[in-house]
Amino acid sequence: MRRRTKNAHQIGQKSANHWRGIAGPALALFLKRAGIDAEIYEARTASEGFSLTLSCNGLAVLQELGLDQAVLKEGSAVSRWKMWNGKGKHLGGGVLAGGGLKSVFIKRVPLGEIITDEAERQGIPVFRGKKLEDIKVTAEGEPLRASKTVHPPPVIF
Repeated sequence: MRRRTKNAHQIGQKSANHWRGIAGPALALFLKRAGIDAEIYEARTASEGFSLTLSCNGLAVLQELGLDQAVLKEGSAVSRWKMWNGKGKHLGGGVLAGGGLKSVFIKRVPLGEIITDEAERQGIPVFRGKKLEDIKVTAEGEPLRASKTVHPPPVIF
């Protein structure tokens, strides 16, 4: 007989999300929307990073979370790119978005803060300065348990 499994929101479980950055809080917001409590653990105590171009599909994810306008306000909408080397030689270019879609060039720190601030505003806890040390898999059908510098270790589904 095959064992039937339930997903986390059906059994009222919690998910621990160990990746802050950009994807971590976005995932936590989607988990909350699905009825799954999430926690975010970040190894760093402060945001860091340079800049990036968020593609149109990434911007569509943020639109689903209602954060696209804040990101567009903080960054610069772009549709094409060009690159030169230090001597001024043109290396290439291309289309980033078209057909009414937008991509955005933005600094990584404000982008991460926009998403993390929204997660915290919605009551999702963010623990900074907590580093993932290892993950162990328990018996079949049991959740993963992560050994962290936080006690007790959170459950991951």
